[in-house]
Amino acid sequence: MPPRNPLNEEAHPRESVKGEDVINVRTQRVVRLMGPDGGVREVVTDARDSRPDQNGGYVDAELINVVTDHAGNPLPEDPRSVIISHSGLYITSPDQFATCTSWLHGNRSRNILLGQDGREVGRDRAICSQCDFWLGTIYIVLGILCLGLIVGIWKGTGLF
Repeated sequence: MPPRNPLNEEAHPRESVKGEDVINVRTQRVVRLMGPDGGVREVVTDARDSRPDQNGGYVDAELINVVTDHAGNPLPEDPRSVIISHSGLYITSPDQFATCTSWLHGNRSRNILLGQDGREVGRDRAICSQCDFWLGTIYIVLGILCLGLIVGIWKGTGLF
């Protein structure tokens, strides 16, 4: 037999109460998103309230947040299925997912959202927008250097 509780003077047995009968409660669904840089972001996706109003009754309210990334892509219903790209965009389907295969990419996440974060450059190959920018810059600089070399040779030989 359990020890006697001196605070329970009336000695009433405990009654079990269903969760739906409890009032004046707030429940929230919080999703924790880990970004490619290791940063953690907590987002309240939905909340349910049961609060008293001015007339003594209780008002049940439900709040649903539509969480989007900075490009406007919504977080899917099941947040476990989302993949976050290297720039923080939500990749919701495998058709939109690719991996950057550029040698310029470095040590950060290689996940790409096709059409917004990067593009496909061939069969089973893709390049992110940052690597594409740097590769284009390298090609332009090499083109200018080659043009300068050709003009310099012509000028040095007296053909120009």
